[in-house]
Amino acid sequence: MIRRSGAILAAAWLVAVAPIGAQDTTQAYPWRQSHFPYVTASPNDGVMAMGRVVFFRQARWDDRVSLHSGAAIEGGYSTNDSWLIRARGDFPRLADGWRLQAIAQAQHSEGFLADRDPAVPGSRQSLSVEVSRVITGPYLLAFRGEAAHLAINALRETHMQGRIALIMDRRDREYDTHRGMLMQGGLIIGRGRHEYLGAGLDGGALKIDGVNYTGWYGLASGWLPFGEATRVTARVGARLLSSGAEMNKDSRRIMPAWEDGFVVLGGPESNRALPIAAGLEPKVLLSSVELRQDLFTFPGGAIAALAFVDGGRSYCNGCHATVTVRVDNGATRPEYAVAMTGEKLSDTWFFGPGVGVAVRLLRNAVLTVTAARGEGRIRWYVSSGWSW
Repeated sequence: MIRRSGAILAAAWLVAVAPIGAQDTTQAYPWRQSHFPYVTASPNDGVMAMGRVVFFRQARWDDRVSLHSGAAIEGGYSTNDSWLIRARGDFPRLADGWRLQAIAQAQHSEGFLADRDPAVPGSRQSLSVEVSRVITGPYLLAFRGEAAHLAINALRETHMQGRIALIMDRRDREYDTHRGMLMQGGLIIGRGRHEYLGAGLDGGALKIDGVNYTGWYGLASGWLPFGEATRVTARVGARLLSSGAEMNKDSRRIMPAWEDGFVVLGGPESNRALPIAAGLEPKVLLSSVELRQDLFTFPGGAIAALAFVDGGRSYCNGCHATVTVRVDNGATRPEYAVAMTGEKLSDTWFFGPGVGVAVRLLRNAVLTVTAARGEGRIRWYVSSGWSW
């Protein structure tokens, strides 16, 4: 499911364009409200009509962020009976040196596990809270907690994860970045509980007690301008989860990132040549490079062309998990081995080239349309915001 995040399209509706080089003397902007429709599209869910209601306070024009505070509720329904409901709060100026993000989301996707043939439908509900604190200069510490519940065929998974990350943010600004670097790395700890309906004794539920795991991740992104109209941007990343994560589809599905985790290894924010979540293994490597060229600029916006190559690899190396199983009658089998097989992108790098068009309005209202080739076919995505 395509996320949409930080940047709000409401700015394109309500905020007047400030002249280039103008000085903003406003001390604090008032709260405003806006509502608007938009469209997303993915190979998993088809075309989704979305609606959004947002309450926000604009940041000063010379600030690094586009919003001082924002809270939004949005939802949509797609052409293949997938749906999404999300409530989100972003407070990058919560207090001096502090920022907060909170997201509650429920979704159903007819192509939740896209690496299967045919694709497997599934539902997910999640709640996450992330608090960040400036240490000094461009360095921050971020603490995140998340709980999620998955329902995929007969599987019911409840999953909790905590993360601490160190961030170095040397971007010129957080919205529509032109130059700079963003580096982050963190430690992960999680626990999952699983239930397989109809798989236990006498057709009852097979329950697997909590399985713990740990891990780490790292991401580095950079932006290099070549004049006012051209920039090259690139990103590399890795995520490694310990034994135990083999049982947790949710932990294997998500790549942690500061305030904006994303699904691997397919989707508008990881590999645009693949369907969403095409690679689901504990170990993930990814890389992307993108050229952004403004074709036409106008007061308050621009139209840009994109050319990119996305790459990735996920692997497990024949991993398996030993877990404790409890069935409906209370009996336990403490040495139950669950073998995990390699999945779609196992043991090989996958590269997908593509092109696209982006429309930017004001500071951070961006709509992108991309087409990328992978596995002998072209896949289209329509999403809001840059890929990173």
